[in-house]
Amino acid sequence: MNIKLVALLIVSLLLVAPLQARTLYMGPGQTYQSMQEVQDVIQEGDIVEIVPGTYRDCASLGVDNITIRPKGWPNHKAKVRFQDVTCEGKGIFVITGDNVRIDGLEFINAKVPDLNGSGIRFNGKRLFVFDSYFYNNEVGIMTGDHPEADIFVTKSVFESNGKPAPRWGHGLYVNGAKRLKVTDSLFIKQKTGHHIKSRAIYTEVIGNEIADGMDGNASYSIDIANGGSVLIEDNVIQKGPLSDNITTAICIGCEGGTNPGETIIVRNNKFTNDTSSNRVVFLRNLTSTKEQVENNTFEGSKVKLISNDFAS
Repeated sequence: MNIKLVALLIVSLLLVAPLQARTLYMGPGQTYQSMQEVQDVIQEGDIVEIVPGTYRDCASLGVDNITIRPKGWPNHKAKVRFQDVTCEGKGIFVITGDNVRIDGLEFINAKVPDLNGSGIRFNGKRLFVFDSYFYNNEVGIMTGDHPEADIFVTKSVFESNGKPAPRWGHGLYVNGAKRLKVTDSLFIKQKTGHHIKSRAIYTEVIGNEIADGMDGNASYSIDIANGGSVLIEDNVIQKGPLSDNITTAICIGCEGGTNPGETIIVRNNKFTNDTSSNRVVFLRNLTSTKEQVENNTFEGSKVKLISNDFAS
């Protein structure tokens, strides 16, 4: 083969070959001092490891296939906290890249002029959040309307997120998406909005604790706003005395059953009604998909298991 042709082929392969993944270290004494610096150099496939501490810092991240976690993770789980500062008028981490993983981070006090400041604002195709903490944000996690998005949240805590009218916030708010799966997480004391709100085609909420406590005033515990296929199982759910909505714990299709759905399964959940009302509905299904409801248990004031009418 011609030597020049061989050389040209080698150069072409080098140009199209993926960049080798790197680990970028951020924090005191590290190469990068802030996420603002990291966002300017991060490349596809990189891992960002952050020295434990509190950072008044934010980032706009448009790179695919990245991981952000504490330094030494998972053997050392000291806290990495981002608080008080937002980017783009949207959130602490504003992510537009695909296939992004967040491990072991805290997001606190996200506030913006539009009143929907998010710990994480996500507009990519795939997000995985593990062992992270969202506190006192206007929205804990908020996603854009992306029909191919997969959102996975596990072993995380959403506490005291949301805000009063006229612009309600939520613990976790997924707009149009292909799938939302929430497992082994705690939602506690959200403010006025819903603990979990999903517009995904397929929503799974499995093995979580979702509670107002005695001083939280969330609306629905779970709001599957436009229906779809749903699996809600093995959760502990509590509606508190200050709940902003004493009619409904779980609502499916309350904003119209526009998502196609094959099954709605609600089983093996424990629900406690700590409101003073005896007209709380555990499951309100306003879609055309027939619900399958099995082995749920109830404590507290009287609860109606199922209603297919809108809340009166």
